[in-house]
Amino acid sequence: MTEIQKLYRITTGFKKIFIALLLMLALTSCRKQPQIPQALVNEPENITKVKLTFTDSANASSISTASWSDADGAGGNAPTVDNITLSANKTYFTTIEVLDETKNPVAKVSDEIFKEAEEHQFFFTKSNANVAFTYADADVKGNPLGLKTKWKTGSNSTGNVSVILKHQPGTKVAAPGDINAGSTDIDVSFQITINN
Repeated sequence: MTEIQKLYRITTGFKKIFIALLLMLALTSCRKQPQIPQALVNEPENITKVKLTFTDSANASSISTASWSDADGAGGNAPTVDNITLSANKTYFTTIEVLDETKNPVAKVSDEIFKEAEEHQFFFTKSNANVAFTYADADVKGNPLGLKTKWKTGSNSTGNVSVILKHQPGTKVAAPGDINAGSTDIDVSFQITINN
């Protein structure tokens, strides 16, 4: 066998190996990647309104509301925010409704929050406001949720109240909860006036 014939055989052998490797690579890359079932994908909700409704515990017909609204979503026009006005030295049953008004019909995001109560908690912070907050609902483990609360007002004051919703899958803890755990879904601030 001549040197040229030997070289030809070696080259042909390398070509076959190279083609086999290319075919293996092509077959591997064409395999479908495992798909995550849609039910397991927890996409963040679009939130355009947070509405608080206050019912005087001593007079069920005395109801007031305050809303934070951002109709065009994040990055557009500034949200509009109502002021909260409550009477001094009273207790109010307070509910929170969270909406996505870009949907037709309007999506009640608060229903989803309720369904995923074990992963969510509302927190309430205040500045210069004579008001105290008590949870009136809980998840199945007995940990606070915050869609329903009691607000007890004190003497006349003007300040701010922030309503914060944390998403805490696997990190939610017993009352009073941990405001630093998880990610923030909602963080809205209201001016509050308490007077006689």
